[in-house]
Amino acid sequence: MAGEQQIVLKEHVSRQWTNELLSYRFEAPQGACHVNSLSMEGPQGPQPVQLSDVEYWPATRMVKSATLWLVADLAPLATNTYAVRYQA
Repeated sequence: MAGEQQIVLKEHVSRQWTNELLSYRFEAPQGACHVNSLSMEGPQGPQPVQLSDVEYWPATRMVKSATLWLVADLAPLATNTYAVRYQA
């Protein structure tokens, strides 16, 4: 089973943001996200993503919840969409 979640960044104050470290709460349904399967694609293609504070579903290596970390750039008044993909 594969899954996808989207993160949408919107810039509202007409400022350039560069190399910003961002964190988001990530949750996956039971049995949907193996810890080693997570990937991310942003506006420029694949990009690094990291998890911390991982909570697993009992007796598995399947992610229940975690903090997801990424580094992003955002142009003035832009909207960028990031796809977080995972599988069992």
